[in-house]
Amino acid sequence: MTFEMILALIIALIDIAFSIYSFIVCKSAFLNNAVFSALNVLALVFVSFILSQNIISRRKKKDAVCRIILTTLELVSDEKMYRFENTSDSREIMLRNRRINNHLNLLREYSKAVKIQEEVETAQKQFNDYKDFISNYFPNIDQLSEHELEVKKLIELLEHTLYSIFLKLSC
Repeated sequence: MTFEMILALIIALIDIAFSIYSFIVCKSAFLNNAVFSALNVLALVFVSFILSQNIISRRKKKDAVCRIILTTLELVSDEKMYRFENTSDSREIMLRNRRINNHLNLLREYSKAVKIQEEVETAQKQFNDYKDFISNYFPNIDQLSEHELEVKKLIELLEHTLYSIFLKLSC
């Protein structure tokens, strides 16, 4: 049960207690008070239901965004993102970058709902910087391995931004 539902239940119980009290104190006005109380309780239950559904919906979106961030962090944290060897396949690098880009696009779609638009734009810009740097050396991966520290720095900035978003959402 959510806080709003518990609060609505407490208010309904208080309302019922007042109805019982009014029945005991003044029996003639009981029917008027009982009808009013019943309508009041129904209104409270309806409002609390709507509020709780809205909160549940927002929480589900937030949880989905957190899962996307965690998956993206797993991809970004992989050593293959900055450590390129002669055996590295350019297609593998492109596929990984496409997956990360797809995740960032999903984050951008839901960013407004969870109020992280600026942070997602920053992460997208940092990933674009990484992709631009990588594309300068394609398909010559040997040269790219010489710039491992620069690439690692770009990845660490992206990781930091993603962790910041994760913490902001308090996942």
